[in-house]
Amino acid sequence: MAPESRLEVEPLTSSSPHIFPFLALPAELRNRIYEYAVAWPTITASKFPENLNQNIRDKCCKDPLTWGGTSILSKTYFGSSSTLSIFLINRQISSEALSILYKTPLMINSPMLRQLQLDSKNIQKFISEATLKRLRFVTFDIELVYTRWQCAYARGCLRTIEYLTHIWDVACALEKVVVNVRYVESSKKKGWTFGEAKFHEHAVAIFEKLKRLGEQVNVVFEGESLGLKH
Repeated sequence: MAPESRLEVEPLTSSSPHIFPFLALPAELRNRIYEYAVAWPTITASKFPENLNQNIRDKCCKDPLTWGGTSILSKTYFGSSSTLSIFLINRQISSEALSILYKTPLMINSPMLRQLQLDSKNIQKFISEATLKRLRFVTFDIELVYTRWQCAYARGCLRTIEYLTHIWDVACALEKVVVNVRYVESSKKKGWTFGEAKFHEHAVAIFEKLKRLGEQVNVVFEGESLGLKH
């Protein structure tokens, strides 16, 4: 099989002796096909085997304060990086497909953030930095509920969001960001443990980072975030 780099050809022009059949379709129909063929990676809770969840709980609870944040998730759960074939046909099709992809809202949710764990740059295992800079619509759907085995989760979320907002500070095509952060503050009746206090600190920092993003793009907050005032 020929190397992928050889699959790319010059964009077709009106003077091309041969028209690629797909490009003979109406633009509206091609766009519908692109919408079906290209999509952001979807990470759901079903990606986590039960024994993997238990391993994470055991690791965190054994020594949550000294756990260095090294991810114990197997790289196989991220899948391998690859380029969709539709982007390798020719430049015109690649350009048209990418324009549709960049208009498609990217969902960054709790299951994805759990996968990323504490290494924020691992988001590039899903989406490259160059692509992140070209996004137009992003939705954050994050649930922050303190439990002992999730003691490091809020810190991991914060590092990922810090990384994203740093990228968007440098270059940003965002038109709208929807933020739905659900945070339930631990009861203070008996006082907070060190873990609960740090969890709250990271949760507030997450909210503030996303709020500050609103200074440069349209950020809409939805839902209830108890303990996080906006």
